[in-house]
Amino acid sequence: MMHAKKYRKIGIIAIWTLLIPSIGVVLGFASASRNKMVCKGIECSVETSENSSFITEKEILTVVTSTSNKVEGRRLGDINFRSIESRITRNPWIAEASVFPTLNGKLNIKARPREAVLRVVNKWGEQFYIDRTGVMFPTRAGHPARVMVASGNITTRYIKNLNINTLSDSIQKKSLLSSVVYLNKILSSDKLLSAMMGQIFVNNTGDLELIPITGNHTVVLGDTSNLEQKLGKLIVFYDKILKTKGWDQYKTINLKFANQIVCSK
Repeated sequence: MMHAKKYRKIGIIAIWTLLIPSIGVVLGFASASRNKMVCKGIECSVETSENSSFITEKEILTVVTSTSNKVEGRRLGDINFRSIESRITRNPWIAEASVFPTLNGKLNIKARPREAVLRVVNKWGEQFYIDRTGVMFPTRAGHPARVMVASGNITTRYIKNLNINTLSDSIQKKSLLSSVVYLNKILSSDKLLSAMMGQIFVNNTGDLELIPITGNHTVVLGDTSNLEQKLGKLIVFYDKILKTKGWDQYKTINLKFANQIVCSK
């Protein structure tokens, strides 16, 4: 019985050893045949979401068709797919693009726009978005993203396609932008807080503040140390105190200090 299993295993290995080169030859012929095909047109799709609708399929097609190297009517084997991908991703609103031929002889373009998670208005009034990976990209008129706004004494200047995670620790600490992004991430993970807070503000002393949508008070967090504990205290304070006393009871709710909440009217 053991010998039968052994021989069966050897037979399977032998079959695959013969098949793999044959499959490679077939694929090689298919690829060569496809390369000789003439491009019959372009298919384009853009993966958009609520906060990534910055560019349309028509605009991406314009990037490809407006170049002097027309693709339609050319042999697929003569088209530089990587070059087309590079041209598309030069657009600041595009995160990724893939270009490849289809079996029916068309050029297929798939693009993924950047998805905004935060809108920044820095110290100089420059406005830009930050995507999920930490990359800066410009705002666009008529294409707003429904995300948190951060403003105030943010000293990081806008640089196209700069990833804030590549900034040195000293620059990150000074600009506070990384702390703002981290705060926004924590807020976004909590349905209650993300619904209640309208803006993140960096004051002149470098403290992080939250400006709620409801009420005329400001929440002072200080820095992001013990952030989850601070926000936990805030939720309890809202539920136990402001819910009964009223949202305009205090002008400032200060959570900077350990184990206490300091309020001022």
